Amino acid sequence: MSKLPQRERVVIPERKEMTLAREVAILRRYARCGGCGKPLTARSQYVYDHEIPLEICGRDEPDDMRPLCHDCDKPKTAADQGVIARAKRLAGETCAGPTRRPIPPGRPMDGTKASGLKRGFDGRVTRR
Repeated sequence: MSKLPQRERVVIPERKEMTLAREVAILRRYARCGGCGKPLTARSQYVYDHEIPLEICGRDEPDDMRPLCHDCDKPKTAADQGVIARAKRLAGETCAGPTRRPIPPGRPMDGTKASGLKRGFDGRVTRR
C-alpha cells in the first residue's frame, strides 16, 4: 500500500469547437508563433495548442491557448505526453499489476547461490 493520500481522478473537459470568435481572441494575443516567434500568415502554418494540457488541469479557454508552428508543436506535444504519463503514474492510473518480476522457483531467497551449481567463465553451469 502506498503512503500517499488517494488522489481524485481529474475530469478532462471536452474541447470546445474552434469558432471564429475564439480564434480571433487567441490571435489578438499572439500574432506570431508562441514558441519561436515566427510570423504566421496562413492558417495551414500553425495549430492551436494548450499551454497547460487539458489532461493535467488545463483549461479550454482562449487565454490558455496559443498558436504554434508545426516545428514548435511537435516537441511541445512530445514533452506534454511525458508529463501526462508521469501524472497518470503518480495518480496510480497506469499500474496494471506488480512492478517487479517475481522470483523464479528454486532460487534461494537469502542471496546465496543455488546449492551444488556453479557457473564458469564461459557461462556453462556445472555441479560442484
